[in-house]
Amino acid sequence: MKTEKTLSTKWFQAYRIVVLMFLGSLFLLQIIFQFRDASLWISIPFSFLYILFILKYWWPSYLKFVKNFKRISYDEENLYIDQGDSELIVSFERVKKVELVSLDGIYKFETFNDDLYYCKPSIWYPFNFKKVDEELVQIRRLIKTYKQKVWQEKDTANNLPSNN
Repeated sequence: MKTEKTLSTKWFQAYRIVVLMFLGSLFLLQIIFQFRDASLWISIPFSFLYILFILKYWWPSYLKFVKNFKRISYDEENLYIDQGDSELIVSFERVKKVELVSLDGIYKFETFNDDLYYCKPSIWYPFNFKKVDEELVQIRRLIKTYKQKVWQEKDTANNLPSNN
């Protein structure tokens, strides 16, 4: 029987709310300081452009990023990606790369089909990075050994018999 290990934190919803509140407060502080230190004729157009820039470029990419956050677990052969009512099984053979994409411990799993899945293994990532990074190294090792095993099986299946 294969044991399945969970890679994602159960506190991601709270983490997302805290990040949005933090970014929102930085945005409001930026506008407040802009209105306080400059005239209205300069502050209003720049604040409008700032808001427009955020809504046009940053917000859609952030929503796409958050939409691809999934609860991910794994065993020796597959990744299991929770999609609410069902579970997607992704073979390690289909995983292109696994990488850390932010300083707060968000991992990106990219498949050869250009599907992206993000997960946050620990809400306390900067403080327990050794444990979480060891798990990432283990996943990379599992992916590498699984791919080697599959390619060896394909290679032996494709060997042509000799004419001796």
